[in-house]
Amino acid sequence: MPTKDYQTDLLKRLANPEYAAQYLKAAFDETLVDGNKSAFLLALKNVVDATGAMQTVANEAKISRK
Repeated sequence: MPTKDYQTDLLKRLANPEYAAQYLKAAFDETLVDGNKSAFLLALKNVVDATGAMQTVANEAKISRK
């Protein structure tokens, strides 16, 4: 049975704005409870990667995404 790559599957789900909003809310709520800011920042990075927002900004600025 083939397996799915977790990151690829997550990014696909995060392309849905409603899913992404709930994902970020859950990450933020957990951050408020345990103070783990890096977990929220990772969640935020995943949403940005899923939406291609950084690539859009880079394209408009005519610079490399990196």
